[in-house]
Formats: sequence, structure tokens, C-alpha cells
Amino acid sequence: MKCSECGAVKPPALRPRELQALSLLAEGLEHPEVAGRMFIGLNTAYQYSKRIRAYFGASSTPEAVAKARLWGVI
Repeated sequence: MKCSECGAVKPPALRPRELQALSLLAEGLEHPEVAGRMFIGLNTAYQYSKRIRAYFGASSTPEAVAKARLWGVI
């Protein structure tokens, strides 16, 4: 797969729980809501978000969600 914006060839390899968190964040949920839906602590939700942003080279969660949509990850 190729990113339409940056031209990279391979999408980032998200773990299943990170992908689940990304999907919930893409729905517009805030971190406390993500934590509640996933039955995890708030710090864990923030850590997932931090890793997701790093995977996509994004400076914010909305930017990471937008890049994930470009990649076709979500």
C-alpha cells in the first residue's frame, strides 16, 4: 500500500489494541471515553495515543487520525 500524501510504501504496523484505540479516537471520543470503552486506565489510553502519533509522525491525535485515513488503516 502507498500513502497518497507522503508516498511511503508500507503503512505503520499497529498492534490490535492500538488500532482499537485509533478507531475510537477517529469516532471523536476523548481519552477518558476511550479508556472506559477499552476497560483500560487513562494513562494507558494516553500511551496508545502517543504511540499512534509516533507511528504516523503526527504532532496531534487529529493529525494521526487523518493520516490513518489516508493510509486506509481506518
